[in-house]
Amino acid sequence: MSFNFKKLLSVLAAVLLAFSVTACSSDGGTNSGNGSANNGTTSGGTASDNSSSGSSGTGVVADELTFTDADMFTNRDSKAEYDESTAVLIKCDGSKASASNNSVVINGSTVTVTADGTYIISGTLNGQIVVEADETAKIQLVLKNADISCTNSAAIYVKSADKVFVTLADGSNNTLKTTGAFTPDGETNVDGVIFSKADITFNGNGNLTVSTANGHGIVTKDDLVVTSGNYTVTASGHAFSGKDSIRVKDGSVTVTSGKDGLHSEHTENAEKGFIYISGGKFSITSDGDGIDATHSVLVSGGEFNIVSGGGAQNAEKKSNDFGFGGHQNYQQNTSTDSTSCKGVKADGSLTLSGCTMTVDSADDALHCGGTLNIKSGNYFISTGDDGLHSDSGVVINDGNVQISESYEGIEGKTIDIKGGTITLTASDDGLNAAGGNDQSGYGGMMGRDNFGASADSYINITGGIININAQGDGVDSNGNLTVSGGECYVSGPTNGGNGSLDYGGTATVSGGVFVATGASGMAQNFGASSSQCAMLVSTGNASGAIKVLDSSGKVLLSVTPDKTYQCAVISHPDLKVGETYTVVTSAGETKVTLTSTVYGGSGGMGGPGGFGGGKPNGGGGRPNKWW
Repeated sequence: MSFNFKKLLSVLAAVLLAFSVTACSSDGGTNSGNGSANNGTTSGGTASDNSSSGSSGTGVVADELTFTDADMFTNRDSKAEYDESTAVLIKCDGSKASASNNSVVINGSTVTVTADGTYIISGTLNGQIVVEADETAKIQLVLKNADISCTNSAAIYVKSADKVFVTLADGSNNTLKTTGAFTPDGETNVDGVIFSKADITFNGNGNLTVSTANGHGIVTKDDLVVTSGNYTVTASGHAFSGKDSIRVKDGSVTVTSGKDGLHSEHTENAEKGFIYISGGKFSITSDGDGIDATHSVLVSGGEFNIVSGGGAQNAEKKSNDFGFGGHQNYQQNTSTDSTSCKGVKADGSLTLSGCTMTVDSADDALHCGGTLNIKSGNYFISTGDDGLHSDSGVVINDGNVQISESYEGIEGKTIDIKGGTITLTASDDGLNAAGGNDQSGYGGMMGRDNFGASADSYINITGGIININAQGDGVDSNGNLTVSGGECYVSGPTNGGNGSLDYGGTATVSGGVFVATGASGMAQNFGASSSQCAMLVSTGNASGAIKVLDSSGKVLLSVTPDKTYQCAVISHPDLKVGETYTVVTSAGETKVTLTSTVYGGSGGMGGPGGFGGGKPNGGGGRPNKWW
């Protein structure tokens, strides 16, 4: 809900009026390091790599990510096959190991791979696997029931190579862990159980468990790719961290992290630091963000269960109740921890389609700095702050969005709803279009964001089915509101300091069904320039169904709001100028004759005297709200 000084004055006036009466009466590019194209087979112990057709420098911008699997994955990324007869065997036994080829150098409990090839690792090692090969080398490490534990560094440390493939052998169970505090390697801050300076790909049909209480799980300074396999990662830091990118095609990922679940951060290159997911199953429990990228996040498939920051129950407590003078009362939690704990966060765009995503987050569930675009899929959201938040625009083309708990349901500078089914519950605004930004969700005026009035803000509804239960404003645009299609049903505030419909610019309706019920203190209707009829009707203190009957007694519309209400904004394609309708509620019946397109004022209530019976400005009221 954006702070509005006009509202403050309105409520203050109402409070003063109440006192007077009493006194009188008593809210990268493609895969780098792919190498040259070849046949994509594994022979003679060499892991070859058939590069994808994409190339670096594809013109990715901060608010656009439109890649496909063909761009993101090489043919070799998905091939977990290997020839054991030609591979190098590394057998581990406690603090020592042996190898079948001199391309492996063993120094105590440190095993170093130095050349191109496929290496099968098995057994238990209290030490470290190091890859230190030519920067053109492509190396396949096959984990076949390997258990590697390192005291103060990475269990697998890739110092140099072109690309490393970590393959989980079919049915194998593999464990990697770092048991103590990480020690830097010269100028390199080695801080992950798997730490790579090169591109690294994970595949295969086995299981890998990674754990550390002192750092990150899997880290690469280039691209981190997962195409198959089962992964369980427990880390005090990030579980998966890919500086250039994280790309997941399939697999099962279970994460418990003290920071972010999946994290990609590259501040020097605007084309890197992104996350791409086209499939897989994810169970993420994170103290930080579930999924976080400094560029963009693109999800085109997969199943997600994300709990971030302890979930909505652990969120900062906020209230939209108005105290004396209309100020909002905000009750913040006592925590001073500023860690971002959003479900999915992207500094650039966030594009979602074809996935099923359940998010329970202390902060925003889905958050981005660029465009938040939901194209399809199913989203089940519970959050202590915004359900969907964009510092730029929110676009919903299709899909099923269910927000069972939120502070503000959907918030962005602009909101475009073109299709889909949206059901949301908000303790403040349902839809809120406002200017500004909200990076943390915990800052700004009176503990809230710094969104304010903006001529660039708008809400545009052209399709979809929208059900809103809001304690604050139901549909709130600091700019214009246009409705040309779809169905929108708002069960708005019972607090007279908010309205089921609220806008700062103009509001027009030209199609669709729009019904908004709520308190009458700040009621607004659509503007007189609307081409479809709209009525703002005082219902008295009513509850249950509200029905609109035509002159023959036929039920044109029947809606049951979730809460009590005092007035209703109703627009329907069958409403016609010159016709008389009966609005029926539990409080009684009201006859309405549409003498013009907009009945009950072109903007709001007609002041203390009530609604204006269809007069252009509500019978002496002001064109917008009753201030």
